[in-house]
Amino acid sequence: VSSSVKTDIKGGIDFSPEHPEGSVIRFGIREFAMASICNGIALHGGLRTYCGSFMVFTDYFKAAVRMAAMSKLPVVYLLSHDSIAVGEDGPTHEPIEQLAMLRSIPNLKVYRPADANEVAGAYMEAFSATDHPSAIILSRQKLPQLLDSSAEKVKDGGYVISRENRVNDCTLIASGSEVSLAIQAQEELLKDGIDTRVVSIPELNTFLSQPRKYQDEVLGNPRSKRLYIEMSTPYGPFALADETMCMTTFGLSGPAKDVTTRFGFTPEKVALRVKRILSKPSED
Repeated sequence: VSSSVKTDIKGGIDFSPEHPEGSVIRFGIREFAMASICNGIALHGGLRTYCGSFMVFTDYFKAAVRMAAMSKLPVVYLLSHDSIAVGEDGPTHEPIEQLAMLRSIPNLKVYRPADANEVAGAYMEAFSATDHPSAIILSRQKLPQLLDSSAEKVKDGGYVISRENRVNDCTLIASGSEVSLAIQAQEELLKDGIDTRVVSIPELNTFLSQPRKYQDEVLGNPRSKRLYIEMSTPYGPFALADETMCMTTFGLSGPAKDVTTRFGFTPEKVALRVKRILSKPSED
């Protein structure tokens, strides 16, 4: 799937008996063998290894990822097609629980960047690591370049990507493709006089390991005034917010926009959830 995951090296030579100098290995549809071989090369030393797959197929090579984390191997996994926005391939190819699974593996960094800047930051962190593997989670669909995104701030795990105008009524938290959705909802809400902040979480566990003071400065609101938006299971997002817009079922087959709309991932539906949150009696 290298043409789909975009993992080919331009001008790279395929490794073969005729070309032992080649740096590109064509594994075929053998995910566990692929990840295990990358572990072996990393254990040998002298080379940096990365491999790519559709994210949903991490189920097939999770044991190798776990072993890399246990062995402190700096293998990099490039995982695309990360949500129900995969669309026509249907629920068999739409990850739901895989993001939570990866985040739960000790010593594995799991980056889900929102745009090109955050992708660059994730690459810098992943390929400079020496004692842990990294997974970079990427979308199938094109994403917009966001105004205040930061490659540098990826190392902090989370940061304010779009600040409120005056007073923060509610904090929208998201990762990956949902960050731009949150910013669109922020604009919708402002039309109704509701001022919000958008926080990007490119690496959840890193953010959770930050000092509480930094977390509070970024999030800016109590848990009851936060909404975490992620097209994945809510396991993980509940660490930061009482309210989530996540997936609790498998996806559907259809055009990506139709599928995401069917499950409520639109600026209008996000705005409606925020209004419902703000209508609740304050418990803080």
